[in-house]
Amino acid sequence: MTLQQLRVFVAVAERQHLTQAAEALHLAQSAVSASVAALEAQHGIRLFDRVGRGIQLTAAGAAFFIEARAVLERAEQASRVLTRCHHNHKVLSITDEAPPNEPVSRSLPR
Repeated sequence: MTLQQLRVFVAVAERQHLTQAAEALHLAQSAVSASVAALEAQHGIRLFDRVGRGIQLTAAGAAFFIEARAVLERAEQASRVLTRCHHNHKVLSITDEAPPNEPVSRSLPR
């Protein structure tokens, strides 16, 4: 499972429409459909019920939607941390900055 698959899934779930999600993501509708199908096949579960031209989340899809959004938010937070570090030009040298016998994560700036 990739972040791109999660982005596609969330876009489809929010719009409940493959074509609208594809337009929002600037992807072909076939690519969006293939991404959702791959995610469903990989985990052996249907995330959407197809209803006419639209789709609806299954119970599993609704539960996954909550988790997928949380993962994407955490990934965005992690990206912001790297951007902030880059802009501040702070580079942590583990050998120079981390106190001995202390986990590196405790010595990182917050």
